[in-house]
Amino acid sequence: METTFLDLTRKCHCYNPKEVPGYYFNVNSTFVGIIPEDAYKELLKFNDSYPEMFHTETKPFITIPFEEPEDQRLLYKTTNPVVTFNNDSQAIKELKLDTFDGRSKIIANMFNYWREKKTFHCLAGWRDELYPIYGKDHKPLLVIERAGGGLLGIRHFGVHINGYVRDVDENGKPTIKMWIAKRALTKQTFPDTYDNVVAGGLPVNQTPIECAIRECMEEAYFPEEIAKRVVPVGAVTYTFYNIDGIKPENQYLYDLELSKDDLPKINDGEVQSFNLWDFEKITEVLKNHEFCPTAGLIVIEFMIRHGIITPNNEKDYLDIISSFHNDIGFPGPAHC
Repeated sequence: METTFLDLTRKCHCYNPKEVPGYYFNVNSTFVGIIPEDAYKELLKFNDSYPEMFHTETKPFITIPFEEPEDQRLLYKTTNPVVTFNNDSQAIKELKLDTFDGRSKIIANMFNYWREKKTFHCLAGWRDELYPIYGKDHKPLLVIERAGGGLLGIRHFGVHINGYVRDVDENGKPTIKMWIAKRALTKQTFPDTYDNVVAGGLPVNQTPIECAIRECMEEAYFPEEIAKRVVPVGAVTYTFYNIDGIKPENQYLYDLELSKDDLPKINDGEVQSFNLWDFEKITEVLKNHEFCPTAGLIVIEFMIRHGIITPNNEKDYLDIISSFHNDIGFPGPAHC
């Protein structure tokens, strides 16, 4: 059976809590992540010290003392233990678990321990990039190494830029082509697959637009005056799962209209080639499963917005649109 566009969007929505048990991570009375079972078991081993760094509550979280925080709609209901930082007075005093720095240090120590022991595959791709974990006030509660985000199931953020060129076909009809990058063989995730012309994770202390402009200049070597032409067009939200963990993700989307002379160039080693393709070619490559899942979803979203996929040519049109925005329930940043 031929792969459909809806099939491709569902590659991003692949976390099933019925198949993969999860344990909510609660920081400062806020649910901020969902820890996969293998990471939960290793966390308990790491926690075998005094004073304990983490506390696990075995009561269902929907009962006291873990009532669902107001206005937090979560991925699913569970009776699994909830993980918190230890709020014992001695632990707080010695480990400073009630502070940003204290929490960040504990997670850094745990990830470094797992990295040294080669406990988890994802930590072999250590990036030295810090990802924030936000509280209900949209301010970071702590930061963690990006490579380990899936081990705590925290909300991830990134930017993707759709670089496109307006053209005419052989009949003189207006058409659109899109620049597609092929990821380097050395990428930590999804090496040698196709991607948007520019994409990157959103680090701490940077806004989406700042990140988008920086990534355009670094990854595609666009001059600043071109990079600043990016236009915000929305976001997609989904919960991904693979060997690296559970990843509730938000991707900020930008369109960048380019002239035929605005050529991306290989610069920082993240990309092995750039290709300017029409959407017949892009559809072929999509349905051959040669795109990384996130880029596939985002290219399809672009095709919807630009009238390439329409109700007249796609039976799953509404279901595809619905797949762009899934409720995650964990807090995020405010950039204003």
